[in-house]
Amino acid sequence: MINTDDQCDGGGGNDIDDNDDNDDNMECNEEYEYIFGFGSIMNRNTHGENVFPGAAVIICKEFGYERKWNFRSSTGFTALGVSKVSSTGTAKDVNGVLFRVAQSLMPVFDRREVGYEKVRIPLDCVEFFDKSPSSWHKKLGPEDRLWVYVPLPTFNKPADENHPLLQSYVDTVLQGCLEWGGESMAESFIQTTGGWSTYFLNDTPSSRRPWLFRKDYSLIDRLLQKYASKTYFGDRKHPEEFSSAFHRRMKGTWSIPRRNKNFVAREKELKDLWSRFVTGGSVGSNNNDNVLSPSKQNQQEMVVKVEVAGMGGVGKSQLCTEYCYRHFPREYGLVVWLNAESAESLVADYRQLLMDLSPENASEVIIATNILKSNDDTTTTSSSTLSASSAASMSRSGSSSSLEQDTDEIVREVKTRLFRSQVPWLLVFDNLEDRKLLDIFVPRGSGTRGHILVTTRLFEMEWDIDESCGSLLLGCFSPCESVELLKRAAGANNMEGEANFRAAKKVCERMGHLPLALGMAAAYMLRCDVKCVEYLERYNESEKSGQSLLRHGKLQDYSLSVASSLSLSLVAIEKESKVACNMLHLLCFLGPEQITKPLLRHLLSTRNQLQLHTNEILINREQNREKKRIFLGLSVLLSCGIGLTTITGNKSINHQRTRFFAMASLSTISALLVASYNGLVFCNESATETKKIQKITRSTSSTTFSADEYEETDSVWNILKSYSLLIVKDGRGSMHRLLSQALRHSQTELEYRSNLKICLHAMQSMWTFKADETDTWKESLQVLDHLKSVVSHTESCDDCNDRLEAGRLSTEAGVYSAMALNAFIDAQQSFELSISLFENSKGSNNPALQKARAEALHELGRVFRYQGNYVESERSLTEALNIYEKFTSRDLNARKRVADTLHELGVLEVKKHNLDSATNFLELSLDMRQSMGNPELSAAHSAATLHQLAAIMVARKPPHLEKAKYLLQQALGLSRQIGQRAATLKQLARVTIREGSLDRAETYLEQALDLYMELYGENKNHINIAAVKFQQGALAHQREQWEQAYNHFFACLCIRRNVYAYARPIGKEDEENPTHLEISCVLHELACMAFAQGYFSQAVGTLKSERIILARLEETSDHHTEKIYQNRLTNLTWLRKCAKGMGEEEMATEYSNERSSLKQSILTNIKKVGVKEEGMNPFLNLQQASMSCRLAARKLVLEQDTNGAKLESLKLSLVYFSKELDASPDGPMKVGATKFRDEIMKWKDRPNNERKVPLLEACDMLRDVLRANGFEVNDSISSGMTSQAKKSQPNLNTLDYSIFPRRTEEEAAVFEWGHSAIISALDASVARFGPQTNQAALLEVECMPILANPVNAVMKESMDGEPLIQPLENAEEVDGNIVVMTNNGGLSGVQMAKIAKLSGAAALMVVNIDDKRQDDIYPLDVLEGEEEDAKNIDIPVVMISLNSANVLTSATVEPQMEKEDVINNGMPDRIRLYAGGDRPFFEDVETQHPTLYLIHNLLTKDEADALVESAKSKVEPLNENTIDALQMNTQPENFPGVERVMLWSGTLASPAQKAIEERIEQVTGFPSAHFSDFIVDKLEAGAHWKPHYDKDPFSYYSTPIATIIVFLTADGEVVYPRGNKTPIKIMPHKGLAIVHHNMNEKDQLDMSTLHALLPLKEGETAFIARKFVFEDPISNSRRTALPTVAFLFGGKLPKFIVSFHDFLVENFGNEDGGAYFDKACIFIPALILLLLAQLVFTYVKNQLMENSANDNNKDENDNKTEKKSSKQKGKKGKND
Repeated sequence: MINTDDQCDGGGGNDIDDNDDNDDNMECNEEYEYIFGFGSIMNRNTHGENVFPGAAVIICKEFGYERKWNFRSSTGFTALGVSKVSSTGTAKDVNGVLFRVAQSLMPVFDRREVGYEKVRIPLDCVEFFDKSPSSWHKKLGPEDRLWVYVPLPTFNKPADENHPLLQSYVDTVLQGCLEWGGESMAESFIQTTGGWSTYFLNDTPSSRRPWLFRKDYSLIDRLLQKYASKTYFGDRKHPEEFSSAFHRRMKGTWSIPRRNKNFVAREKELKDLWSRFVTGGSVGSNNNDNVLSPSKQNQQEMVVKVEVAGMGGVGKSQLCTEYCYRHFPREYGLVVWLNAESAESLVADYRQLLMDLSPENASEVIIATNILKSNDDTTTTSSSTLSASSAASMSRSGSSSSLEQDTDEIVREVKTRLFRSQVPWLLVFDNLEDRKLLDIFVPRGSGTRGHILVTTRLFEMEWDIDESCGSLLLGCFSPCESVELLKRAAGANNMEGEANFRAAKKVCERMGHLPLALGMAAAYMLRCDVKCVEYLERYNESEKSGQSLLRHGKLQDYSLSVASSLSLSLVAIEKESKVACNMLHLLCFLGPEQITKPLLRHLLSTRNQLQLHTNEILINREQNREKKRIFLGLSVLLSCGIGLTTITGNKSINHQRTRFFAMASLSTISALLVASYNGLVFCNESATETKKIQKITRSTSSTTFSADEYEETDSVWNILKSYSLLIVKDGRGSMHRLLSQALRHSQTELEYRSNLKICLHAMQSMWTFKADETDTWKESLQVLDHLKSVVSHTESCDDCNDRLEAGRLSTEAGVYSAMALNAFIDAQQSFELSISLFENSKGSNNPALQKARAEALHELGRVFRYQGNYVESERSLTEALNIYEKFTSRDLNARKRVADTLHELGVLEVKKHNLDSATNFLELSLDMRQSMGNPELSAAHSAATLHQLAAIMVARKPPHLEKAKYLLQQALGLSRQIGQRAATLKQLARVTIREGSLDRAETYLEQALDLYMELYGENKNHINIAAVKFQQGALAHQREQWEQAYNHFFACLCIRRNVYAYARPIGKEDEENPTHLEISCVLHELACMAFAQGYFSQAVGTLKSERIILARLEETSDHHTEKIYQNRLTNLTWLRKCAKGMGEEEMATEYSNERSSLKQSILTNIKKVGVKEEGMNPFLNLQQASMSCRLAARKLVLEQDTNGAKLESLKLSLVYFSKELDASPDGPMKVGATKFRDEIMKWKDRPNNERKVPLLEACDMLRDVLRANGFEVNDSISSGMTSQAKKSQPNLNTLDYSIFPRRTEEEAAVFEWGHSAIISALDASVARFGPQTNQAALLEVECMPILANPVNAVMKESMDGEPLIQPLENAEEVDGNIVVMTNNGGLSGVQMAKIAKLSGAAALMVVNIDDKRQDDIYPLDVLEGEEEDAKNIDIPVVMISLNSANVLTSATVEPQMEKEDVINNGMPDRIRLYAGGDRPFFEDVETQHPTLYLIHNLLTKDEADALVESAKSKVEPLNENTIDALQMNTQPENFPGVERVMLWSGTLASPAQKAIEERIEQVTGFPSAHFSDFIVDKLEAGAHWKPHYDKDPFSYYSTPIATIIVFLTADGEVVYPRGNKTPIKIMPHKGLAIVHHNMNEKDQLDMSTLHALLPLKEGETAFIARKFVFEDPISNSRRTALPTVAFLFGGKLPKFIVSFHDFLVENFGNEDGGAYFDKACIFIPALILLLLAQLVFTYVKNQLMENSANDNNKDENDNKTEKKSSKQKGKKGKND
């Protein structure tokens, strides 16, 4: 974090605890001096570990000074000081504390109090509060020196905006007053202190919650408030309210390495450094004053750079570190240490520097830049991110052109702050390897007060060591300096005596006096407690024994002594711990910084696992070798045995040749057996090793470590630290790059590969980044540099698997850099490295490598788009698409990636404003995503695509707002991520503002802002929040709320200025407004608001700022040129308006003339662009693309397309065709091509019999256009059709609907079987011939069903080819029963009925064989010529569906039943056929897209009337401005004129209502526990439902899986305009129900379920009930608690319940808020019941106790009466 401990005030500055090297040698003495503290030093907490005796005193006004806020600190605030007054009459008493300080510490105070001078105080001017004679101050005399620190004139300035008073400093001072003198001293301090200012900043942490961090805050604030007229307490501001200039100030120290207590020598170099800075390069100045004089300060108006060059290990960084500590805070208010090894490391440091600012603006810029380039993808990603420097590519290529194209915004921000800084600063660029980086990372121009200090190994030949240039060449130590370093660093004991001194001189000689090698040697001596003599002996022995690292190679640019010294250290480390030595050889492959213990643990764990599995492999190999030896021996024995048998069996000389060939053959066979066995063993070994490596990769992903690994890690850490090989600061270690290089060079090739493999696997286990889990981002940042370092070394590895894994890691690192850091140049380099690894691997055509390469290309294309490099983006994305398409046929994930790439191409076309081609890409992507599995992931990606499509609709001219709104509502329903939902709500607000629905837009914007605040936390400066603020400003503008609009626009401008700070012109970083189109847009709106309020001058100033930006954009931008021209015209129009408003007619005329000239120049440019170059055909690309698309269209309609491949080919051709269409110039060719494209888009998705004619007509029309434009077209097949114009898509009232229902009650019949306990039933349709048509009540048959043989009744054909009508082959079996036939034999219904009658059947059941519509049935009708035959049919004829037949033929089939055991084809013994009457029956409408069917008679007429009566008195008009999420009324705008009520019944339903629920459950198959209660709509003339989906984006409920719509009256027509074949219209019938499935078979929203209700006509009144079916059961609270409450209020839910629900949802979100509401609905009634029970119990208890008391009283009275009576009787007895 930034260290802000700097000078504060004289005698009241910083902590007195000093770290000066000489402090250790100070000796105590009894001589003291005295310092008067009048500021923060009064607070003992500022003294550190020192204890200074003190006494409260008053310096009387006779001294002639007064205390004021007048010290201008170089670190950006105003501290306390005292100043001499002109006369003692104006002087004041100054209270404070006099401290006794040892004389040895006075130089410390002098160094600290830079900018002050000491003034002596006479003792007689000091008055002590403590009058005790024993006090130490009683001994003071005139000879004692009392001092006060007084500000020098150059620092004596009052507070201003850039140097405010700080509350934290005031608190420190007043707490000191309270400590020494209580409230009276604090009050006196306030009264006697001058210079209080309105520039008063409350900089304390959580300034609005002072009780958290401020001690005594209430007392301090009360005192400041008491004297508010003096202290300006009322003007004190919180950080966000204060001047932005202060917030942007950087001060303190940052990232300076720890000071080396063993630093020696280099005093001359330190002085030379300062001299070169101050004199700008000349040295030899005799001025020894280290305080900048005014003249010297003026020399700092330009940045001064000094380079310290030298070989590695010479001590460059140590020299600069010491320089920083010696000159901060005296000369510099800010010192920043940067790792300048690469552009990436510099950007990372700049980024962290901004993150480590004060809490109020720690993330002001960092968080704002996260969406700079990815604003287009806000629906898919959301995070707090950073940006990166475009200098990275420049540093590698040596070109500066990329800087102008994409300069990094974070670098810009730091440079801007440094440029504007009033604080002297020093930037240290450590280990610079490319000097061109300084041009990028250092601010330029006058006004900058800074120094640049560079360490580098880059030598310039013209440099001279004799101080003739402004830079230093640093050499090795002198012999004396080398010995001095060993003395200080190796320990005094190890350097005592003459022998050790001589040995030290020899050691220094052997080390070449190189500081790094000497430091390692000293660390070795100290760690091993070895004297210098012994060390020299060991060193010599190591050289003789060849253990030096030099045997493995030569190190570039370095002294060989480093390798020798390192070699000796490694030998010692290896003796102490082999594990530590091994770990050191692993660390050299990682990044040099950010080395932590967890990193070591992962390396150690991975190494152990690899060793374990390697040992297993070696054991297996040894076992295989043993088997091989045994096999070889047996083979030899077998060969010899057979050979001997051959020899001894036949000794004839004639057979010697035969024996020889036999022996040779046996030997050959044995050799072949051994070879084949070896091959088998080798294959087994390879397979085993591969599995082991895979196992290691998986196992290292675990983060569980053993106790030994923890212990070993600690041991290794301490060992490496003790040998100075690992420099540790704040728990994080770093390794010198020289050591890393030396260690890598020291390894053999085998060791190198093995260690690199371990590091690669360790990175796999540590890399936890997941794009959709932001919790992993911070952890991944700690590993990123190590991962990139390891991957970079993998380029030298030839192992295919390692290269594949390294490439994948590099791709993920690139995704992280782009997504989490917005470091697009870093990301680009990571992706390019991945591609290189994949392309140069063995077997690069391997599918895994190809897919990984495609993924890297895909991400690279995205990054190019973010950078505005659209050409390279398209190239990369197209190449990725081509690779993915190779695998789509067999890889579902490849299809997903194709969809993703098409989406990216669509977004790219949107950026290029090619809206038509963008639409085609996005729609194709959407289709592919919705056709795949994984509904949740598909929904999220579909939401992103829908969002982009909506943006296109808004961008069109004229904008298609209704369609955009519809798409956005779809996206909102699919969105799950906070960022997606917020972006969609923001876009919805934009649409509704343009529609004029301002209240709805305001709701959307507030919801979007709440979601963004939840996502980004306290980081308010985010580009998405700026976009919401802009929309809120536009909304207030429409409402003519000018001031509110101005505030919103200004808040947007502040954020965008930070985000687009990178766009400030080079050399003009001080300009307030970056050159960016969005900045100009906000400025324009601000000017309009100022104009509306009559502030014409302010409006003119703002418009001129806009004008400057637009002029620059016109010169530099290749995109949005049309918009820039239009904005310039608009700007001049408003300038003219303002001039007229100010009465400046001449100025208005000038602006008017300028506007006319600009307009004329635009027209001239357009004409120039439109002129064709001679000999060129501007339509060539369009003609070729249109021919390709035409060919695909003709193939689609003229050839079979069984698997949909030709349709997919046409869609892809359309995408590229539309792209060329957008890019082509205007002309007849473009007009004709546009018409062709529109016709193709209109008809391509229709059935082939419908689309064939219009598509061929369109192709013929295009052919004529192509020929007319000189393009030859020849078709092998001509359609021969004339072109006809088609009308545009009609509205809902003019669509050509398929009308339903088509079945009537008279056509309904039912098959039933089973007994009273279990009855099964099937729906059937009655034929339109025979007696049953008019006598439905008589239709009743009960007998056995028999399957016809043949089943389709087709047996023979007559001579003329007609089927013969004759009895079935199983006529005897059919006789008297119901025969079952199928309709796939080509027979008509009458013909099948005649065959059934001839066979003696009692009835005919026809099965509709239709695989595509398995639930479809229809009434068989009489065909032409069959009228007479139909009259003779007197048996019932009905039809059932294919699914019903399957149910019937499996009615008696049990599980596990054998086929031969099935009787009567599985059908029941008897079934009963009867007329349906008023029984519910089905009618299929569509089986898919949408799944839609009707249920006739779902409700009886009485039940429908009862629902109407129940709802009639409760319905209320839907309010478009309110949302009732509890009762699912969140989209009232879709139901204009509708009145609605939800009839809560739940478990309290009446018997009649329960009967309805049970009936719906039986006929639909959905469980009733998943049903919502009925929602009843009342509609009168003009009321209707707009097209909508039954998906409630704001509801607690999930999307219903099905919807049941019931007509309660005979009015209202429901339509489905997206029917599978044609639009569908359902005519109303009382009791008729419509059921449609909202989710398709992949659990995605079925887009074809879009439905509406047509407007009612005059005189019509409709009541329509809806019931939703959900995937999960309805909660108990909504089935019991809410109906109970509704029952108490007449069946309608009271509004306070709805308001309570909405309150919970607004505060906790839909899901959590709904869950809390459910719990409250259960617990609150239970609590009420408990309270009632308690009251009843208390009441009963009290009554019982009261009765008991009464009984007791009665008994006592009775006893008294009885006793009294007894006494009276006794007395009477005595008397008697």
